[in-house]
Parts: sequence; C-alpha cells; structure tokens
Amino acid sequence: GVRLSAFKESFSSSKHLQLSEIEDQNLVPEANREGLNGLTSLELRQCKDLDCLVDTTTMNEPTSAFTHLERLSINYMDGLESLCKGHPPQGFLKNLKELLIRDCNKLQVVLSMDELLHNREPLSKLQSLELENLAELRWLFKGSPHSFIFQSLKVVNISGCGVLKSLFSPSLIQSLVLLEKLQIRSCHELKTLLAEPESDDEMESKSSSLPLCLPKLKTLDIHHCSKLEYVVPITLAQGLPSLESVSISQCYELKQVFGMAKEQDGVQHDGLLLLASLQHLNLEWLLKLTSFVPQNHIVKAPALKRFYVYDCPQLTNSPIQHVHKKLELRLEGVGLSAFKELFDNTKNLLVHRIWDDKILIPDLVNLEHHSQAMMGFKYNGEPSEGCFPNLKSLRVKNCVNLLKVFEIAEGLYNQEENQAPQILSKLEYLELYYLLDLRQIVKGPTRYVNLQSLK
Repeated sequence: GVRLSAFKESFSSSKHLQLSEIEDQNLVPEANREGLNGLTSLELRQCKDLDCLVDTTTMNEPTSAFTHLERLSINYMDGLESLCKGHPPQGFLKNLKELLIRDCNKLQVVLSMDELLHNREPLSKLQSLELENLAELRWLFKGSPHSFIFQSLKVVNISGCGVLKSLFSPSLIQSLVLLEKLQIRSCHELKTLLAEPESDDEMESKSSSLPLCLPKLKTLDIHHCSKLEYVVPITLAQGLPSLESVSISQCYELKQVFGMAKEQDGVQHDGLLLLASLQHLNLEWLLKLTSFVPQNHIVKAPALKRFYVYDCPQLTNSPIQHVHKKLELRLEGVGLSAFKELFDNTKNLLVHRIWDDKILIPDLVNLEHHSQAMMGFKYNGEPSEGCFPNLKSLRVKNCVNLLKVFEIAEGLYNQEENQAPQILSKLEYLELYYLLDLRQIVKGPTRYVNLQSLK
C-alpha cells in the first residue's frame, strides 16, 4: 500500500481515478485539500484503512468536494463507515449519477441527512443505485421527511443486505417518479419495501396522504427475502400503470404479493386492481402464498402473456381476470383450481407435478350448464367457440395421481351437434410425460372433440 499524499500533484487535475490498497484514512483533505472537484469518475477497491471519503472534522476542512463526480464505485472496503464524516462540504455529490457500493461490512447507512445538510436537493441527479453484500446496512437513507429527492433515479439493485428491514419511506416513494427497475435479492430481514413514516411530521404532512405511485416502474424482481410478508400495499399497487414484469421467488413468509397495511387488517375491502401493462408474472417457491391480492379484490391484467407458477402449494385464490387472449400458462407443484378461469384464454399450457387433481380438466360441458359444472370457467353469458378456444400447446408432466386429462359429462349437450362447442379445435401440440396412473386422455363422448389442428 501507498499514501496518496505523496502523489498529490499527479492526480489533482484528474477526471478519472482508480485507487486500490491505499493507506490514507480519507481522500479529502488528507490526500487532497482542494476537494478533487475535477473528478467525474472514482473507483475505490480494497482500501482497508479508508473510513470515509471526506472528513470535515479536522482543522483542514475543505470548502467543497466531489462537486462534479458522476460515477462512484466502492468495493471491498472493510473500514468504510460513512461517505462523509462531519458536515458535508459545499456541493458534495451534487452531480452524482451512478452509485455502486459492494462488500463494505461496517457501513450502516448509505447517506443520512446530516451528511447532506447543506445541499438543497441531495442526490437529485442520481440515476442508478446498486448495493451488494453490505452486512450491517440498516437504512438506505436516513433523515427528516422529504430530505431526499430522487427525481432522476431509474434503477435500484439491492442484494445481500442481511439486516435491512425496509427500503423506502412514503415521502421518499413520492419522489421516485422515474424509477423503472427495482431488484431485491437475499435481504433476509426485509419485511416490506415500504417503511413506516419516519416521524409525526411525516404522518401529518399533506403529501403523505397523497396516493402512492411509481408511474414509470416496469420491472419488479424480488428473490430470496425469507421474511417478506407482502411486497407493497394494495394502495401502492393501484399506482403502477407501467408495470410490465413481476418475478418473485424464495420468499418463504410471503402471503400476498399486494397486501393490506396493518392498520387495515380485519376490515372488509372490495376493490379492482388494474395492472394495464403487466405482461409477465413469475411466482416461484412461495410456500405460504395464498393469494395475489387481499380477499374480495379482482385483478385485471389485459396484457398478461406469460404466467408461471412453481411450488406455491397454498395458492388457492388467483383472482386474475381479463388476461391476454394468447396466454402462456405454466403450472408446477400447485393446485389447478385457482387458475381454471384463465384456461379460456390460454394458448400454451404446461402442467408439471400436479398432485391434487385426478382429472386435469373435469366436466367440459355445454354453456347452458357452465354455472354449476364448469368448475370455474366463466364466459359471462356470451356464446363461445368452445372450451379452450385458443389452446395450441398442452404439456402435462410428472402428475403421478392423474387418471384422466379431459372429462366430458354425458348427456349435457342439448344443442344440435352442429351447434355444439368444438373442444380443442386449435390444439397443435400435445405432450404427456410420466403420468403413472393415467387411464384415459378423454373420458366421455368424444364427438365434440375436434383435433383437426393436431400436428
């Protein structure tokens, strides 16, 4: 290791600086008293003695520091405790656009308001925030309500922050008007993305009563957060007009994707949740998940094209309606009853390891009897081309108790044969694999089964 003070002149006018294994305790003023205001990019790696970037508690307090820095990357810094010790100098990080902090085991908060006291809009230009393997991180940002304005932030990626319990306060969420991508992984103490109000002032402020909204959020990925009970309140879910993709896996305490806030528990609510842009929904290894939304809520997702569910054994209610007419539906290790309302719009259906149903599709009957015999199929009283009018591909695998794939009830068709619905008329591909108890593919009268498209 070396001390930067021996090379002050060589980097004082640099725009890009990479430092590794230096022995200084801070960069400003110890290594440079002028504040390194010419830097636009700074990368620090394995500087175990560095406990902060700027120290203003010394006699050589700088007047400004890092005023033009746009990209800051900090890696494997076991001694780092804060970005700034003492009151920040003028313009500290005011132009920062990208912040990456990885493997800094002493860091408890990314930025607090004390560190940014003199900035009018701290981090207002920040576009990308990436935090990884910060073992002691307890807060992302700490300060009074509305201290931070993240009006430019587009991407947030957080992983391996094992003691972090929540992410954003309500007032902070209101500033995330451009956030497009939120990824959270391996944060095992995380219970909710939305923190409780930080003070009485925030609870009473007018803006805190405004509807929560993330108008530009497109991608939401959450994986391996073992204490997460729900992702966001249903009230925030109403403000996700651009949400295109949701993927959630290995959150073993998750009961609902969009839940009800604690103060509303036990209160009867009815509601419609419109996710107008949602195209991809992936739910995996959610052992306590019972529903996508609270009871008595209906979800409309008219653009939903791919819906995958793996190993969610308690999922009995999936009130998602009005999906795309060419839905790809994959179900594995889950009961079928929660999804049968989606079958009418399903183009590709993959069923794998279904244990509870001995008949995959029971009682395919005429529409006059659908209310009592269709087991969840709904046609809203309108004429239909028949059951599974859009299904082109069906794959059924490893359903060891399955006896029959389809069952058509005897004697329930009252129409003339040329008026009766044609079942499976667009089916092109059928794969049946490892069905040890399978006795019949179709039980009942087969004259309404039309396999003219099967290839």
